[in-house]
Amino acid sequence: MALEVETVSCRTTKGEIIVEVHRDWAKHGAERFLHLVQRGYFEGIGFFRKNHWIIQFGAVQHPQTGKRKKFSGMKTIPDDPPTDCGGECTKNRLWDGALAFAGGGKDSRSDQVFFVHHLGHQPIGGELWETPIGNVTHGMDVLKNIYGGYGESVNQVKIFQRGDDYLKEFPLLDYMLECNIIQKDLW
Repeated sequence: MALEVETVSCRTTKGEIIVEVHRDWAKHGAERFLHLVQRGYFEGIGFFRKNHWIIQFGAVQHPQTGKRKKFSGMKTIPDDPPTDCGGECTKNRLWDGALAFAGGGKDSRSDQVFFVHHLGHQPIGGELWETPIGNVTHGMDVLKNIYGGYGESVNQVKIFQRGDDYLKEFPLLDYMLECNIIQKDLW
């Protein structure tokens, strides 16, 4: 039987981030994220977008290793209903440390996710695809230190087309090295 909350350890080029992933907040999103973690999807993935409030990753960039082929054709998942996180959050509003899928319309979530690292006054979380799937419990300092000097200039289409060769044009990018589900008693 699957746990309602799974703990995931993500090692980055800046340090470790621990995330609690909540099936009870967003069943479809949590299941997809955990499935991607189990399949090694986030190994060597660049943090390609960092603006004033989010850090986005998940664009497959390894066509030469076969990872693009392995994960191409991944179906999108349905949107999860808005949640109040069991009373821990406000519906339609994300917070610093929230983890959610990126999307671009109804039922458009697939493999790109983002952390909120500094919400400020940005009203994020109101779109159907922005339902939180988890929360950072350790490593907010790591997130804040992810390089953000490229802002939104890294082109996702070029990541898909050219893979790592394109990302070499951005030598200061930080990377998600690996993510693993860990047992709570080990943390």
